[in-house]
Amino acid sequence: VENISRIDPHQPGKSRLSIPSSHKNDELGLLANAANEFLDASEQYLIERGQADEALRSSEERFRDIAESSSDWFWEMGTDLRYTYMSERAFELFELSPDDVLGKTREELSILRKWVIGAEKVSELHELEKKHQPFHGIRYAIRLKDGSIRYLEFSGKPTFDQNGTFVGYRGSGSNISERIRADEAHQLLSQTIDSVDIAIALFDSQDRLVFSNNRYRQQMEVISDILVPGVTFEEMLRTIVARRPVQTAVGREEAYIRERLDHHRNPTGPFILQRDDRWVQAEEVPIPDGGIFVILTDITDRKQAEDDVIARNRQLTALNRISEILLAHRPLKDIYQDIVREISALSDYPIVSIASFNAEKNEMKFEASVGIIDNKNGTLTVPIDEAMAGVVFKTGEPLIETNAQSRHEYKNKRLRALGIQTLVCVPMSVEGHVTGAISFAHTDQVVVDDAFVQWALSLSNHVALSTERILADEALRESEEQFRDLVESTNVVAWEMRLDTWRFSYVSPHAEKLFGYPIDDWYAKNFWADHIHPDDRERAVAFGVDKTKRGEDHQFEYRMMTADGRVVWVHNIATVESGPDGPNTMHGFLIDITSRKLMEEAMRNSEERFRVIAETSPVAIFISEINEGEILYCNTAAGDLLDMPVVEIMRSSVTDFYQQAESRQRLVSRLRKGETVRNVEVGFRRQNGESVSVLISLQQLQFKEETAVLSAVMDITDLKNAQAQLVHSSKLLMLGEMATGIAHELNQPLTAINNYAQGSLRRLRSGRANVDEVMGAIEQVSGQAQRAGEIIRQIRNLARKEEPKKVQTDINATVREAAGLLDSLAVRKQVDVRLKLGKRLPVVMGDAIQIQQVVLNLAWNGMEAMEEGKNDNHQLIIGTSRKDNDFIEVTVQDNGPGLPESIRSRLFEPFFTTKNDGMGIGLSICRSIIEAHGGQLFVDDKKREGAAFHFTLPIGS
Repeated sequence: VENISRIDPHQPGKSRLSIPSSHKNDELGLLANAANEFLDASEQYLIERGQADEALRSSEERFRDIAESSSDWFWEMGTDLRYTYMSERAFELFELSPDDVLGKTREELSILRKWVIGAEKVSELHELEKKHQPFHGIRYAIRLKDGSIRYLEFSGKPTFDQNGTFVGYRGSGSNISERIRADEAHQLLSQTIDSVDIAIALFDSQDRLVFSNNRYRQQMEVISDILVPGVTFEEMLRTIVARRPVQTAVGREEAYIRERLDHHRNPTGPFILQRDDRWVQAEEVPIPDGGIFVILTDITDRKQAEDDVIARNRQLTALNRISEILLAHRPLKDIYQDIVREISALSDYPIVSIASFNAEKNEMKFEASVGIIDNKNGTLTVPIDEAMAGVVFKTGEPLIETNAQSRHEYKNKRLRALGIQTLVCVPMSVEGHVTGAISFAHTDQVVVDDAFVQWALSLSNHVALSTERILADEALRESEEQFRDLVESTNVVAWEMRLDTWRFSYVSPHAEKLFGYPIDDWYAKNFWADHIHPDDRERAVAFGVDKTKRGEDHQFEYRMMTADGRVVWVHNIATVESGPDGPNTMHGFLIDITSRKLMEEAMRNSEERFRVIAETSPVAIFISEINEGEILYCNTAAGDLLDMPVVEIMRSSVTDFYQQAESRQRLVSRLRKGETVRNVEVGFRRQNGESVSVLISLQQLQFKEETAVLSAVMDITDLKNAQAQLVHSSKLLMLGEMATGIAHELNQPLTAINNYAQGSLRRLRSGRANVDEVMGAIEQVSGQAQRAGEIIRQIRNLARKEEPKKVQTDINATVREAAGLLDSLAVRKQVDVRLKLGKRLPVVMGDAIQIQQVVLNLAWNGMEAMEEGKNDNHQLIIGTSRKDNDFIEVTVQDNGPGLPESIRSRLFEPFFTTKNDGMGIGLSICRSIIEAHGGQLFVDDKKREGAAFHFTLPIGS
């Protein structure tokens, strides 16, 4: 027993009893041996126990070291489910101290901390602990003091002693915040990859599929069922070829697969694939580990957009070329034929035609075509009801047929024989009136998109408006020719004279025929006075000078000498134009009245001779009773004038033929007072009610023993019409030259109206119309219609033929409106039009339309002049300013080649022009208009680049 205390595990055997040899075999010896065995066993027990304690301590230390160094933490609970241990790591994560945790239950801790997000998870966990059940992977989150969130995962296992009695829990916890966030990021990345519009796939170094997104599986729909990780690219290729023949692989499948595999493994850059009706750009990119990253991009929309751009460029080229064709001065039929050839060459339609409609005859006539009419057969005319394009005439809407051969309502055998399947027919309309149609046809079934239809409508509108302009030009040329013929064929000499020199600035060609002097001789100094009969010269010159100085229009008669010595009586009608400094220009007509004078002289000598002369005279002669106007005699010319038989005239009163009966009464009253009544302009009325302008002269005489009045009446209607036509023709000429620009200006709102209307119709027909969208479209249509109406109003105002009205006029507003009409023309001619308008200018007295005519004429001349110059930077400046207290000045200046000195003096002469196709009446009419307003039109004499024209207008009261 004493030796038990001597046992030392570090000194084995120290506690053994020593046994004398004398007692080895006796009971004491046996007892001592037994004691030593006990001591050895105790010693061994203590050694092993020490080793076990040491191992336990070492294990606990290692456990604690691991627990403290691990990102996870460990915890223990006692039988009362209160924490007895927790790793230091947990205190850091929870931002709590050991005192806050140890001795608390899980629920007490969560209530204390109030940081648990999802308390039901804590309650669920606590219930498991109360039931002594194990748990694994229970998750909940906590919110830290700074507001951040940490995600935790708990696992725990109950512990029991050897008797199965519950002694507590041991478990671990993990901070899985990074894992949760990584999972969320991975999920978001996967969703993002799946949501992108680009097809993506990754193949490893063995050409096995690693992953692919939804878009890739959609692109590879034909093999989507095998697109799982591990499938090889070759397996994919072979399945594609087997399930859906590839156009480039038909008959050479193995070669195609080898080529495709080689390109896949050795990519050289992006390439294009076509699958069904879709276009795909494929790009295979090698990655460092030997794999291939595949990107498939659906470029169908881009390809279609590129095709659309190409088609649009072709269409614009066609429009530009057609615009050039439409500007040519050629017969309309030739222009149409060039247009259809151009359209056929620049479009996908081999059959193109332009047709006109004749509603009265119910006919549609092919004016020009490609692929329908050959030169041998000439033109083709068909009934409107039998023509496909006839629908366009009736509805005014485009016709689109993609299976025309199956439509039995179309009876035209020629078009059926051509095998036309696709037909696009668009109306040619002017102000809502369908005048014709342009048709595009193909023997194949062609997809017709909205863009092509809109282009075709733009083209047809352009051609329709240009056709109107061409027809107007032709009518204008005919009118000009008629005017020239009228001036040159009548026995009237038109003239214009500058009053600062009293020299003629213009004389019509008939002067040479009537008087025998070459026209150039008339421009000599003092020609007029020198060729008046010597007996009449002093009187005529004095009368003309006196009236002119007063600025009064006047008429007088005198004799002139011809080149061959004959005497010609003339009636001179003179109109005086005045400027700020007084009269400056005079123009009028010399009328050959020799026959009338001879007749009057003969009448004084002999009634019989009078009758002979009267009947041969072109002048209408009436002899009537002085009071009531009963007609006593009239000649044949009177019947021609009134367009009725002489017998019927003789049963009438001459007063019946005056438009205003009081006109005759006033003239007779003057005659009774002894005044001379010569060449007074009055209005006559023919039997059919038609008005006639005449010059009438009255002479009181005795006829058959009765006081009577002889009336000599000359029809001047043609002369007055010629004067009015001259001004109106100038406006029409200018409008004709501007028509293409105006047509483009008008085409924009019309095209917009059509687009909005077509869009609204499609929505309404589909049944999916949105009221707000349709209302918005209708508002756009209304706005564009008002814009088109304003353009038409301006054109109509300018083209309207009516008497000038001088009213108070805002000169700046008038110039702006005129400049607006120049916009499209300026773009076409590449001219920069700038306005430099004076501020707060007073109104002027004038006719706004005539003022605009002058501005447009001067601007047009300037644009044409700049085309001939060397300066590519074309600039036109229109300015307004106050001249002095009485006038406003308008300036139109260009930077063209300028005006040679040789033509400056003749710029305003009628029919003087430097243009090959010019009339030479524009500047003359402009000057007449301005001078009629009390202003002046002149050209700047300063030497400078270009030319500057100025005109003044009096300020309104």
